[in-house]
Amino acid sequence: AVQLVDLTLLLNLEGFYTFRKQPGLYAGIAELLAKLHASGQKMAVVAGRPQAEIRAEMQELAIEHYFFTVVGSDQGPVKPNPAILHSILSLAECVPNRALVVGDSPLDMEMATLARMSMLGVAYLNTHHEPYCMVRLPPWQPLAIAGSVAELSQILLNESLVDGEN
Repeated sequence: AVQLVDLTLLLNLEGFYTFRKQPGLYAGIAELLAKLHASGQKMAVVAGRPQAEIRAEMQELAIEHYFFTVVGSDQGPVKPNPAILHSILSLAECVPNRALVVGDSPLDMEMATLARMSMLGVAYLNTHHEPYCMVRLPPWQPLAIAGSVAELSQILLNESLVDGEN
């Protein structure tokens, strides 16, 4: 299976942009990535920023080795164009019903829907983000909406969900 995630789900980017601090991983994300990677999950990042910028942050955080590819906004079609996901699936030699998109925005959900892929919403990015997510994500009918990293971990480490046998 392939996990496709938006980098904002993994990094505490709010502080970086607001206060120009170094970005950091949300507590528990490093462990989650390690477990998913160890279980054989292929993971990719689809980001709304240039690829080099994303890769540089991932290297600083020592998480780049968990992801087999990073697709930035400067590499062709952008969200919600499903061509992004189709190219990643092709590269991973994976079919859509064996993959899961993890996202925090309606744009992520629309992209997954257009690509005919299962999706998982997240609503823990910051205190102002959760109410927005809880209103904007449910109409897209994600498998679930994680309200915390612990909840995201519990969902993603559930074998039946990750294997696409929901």
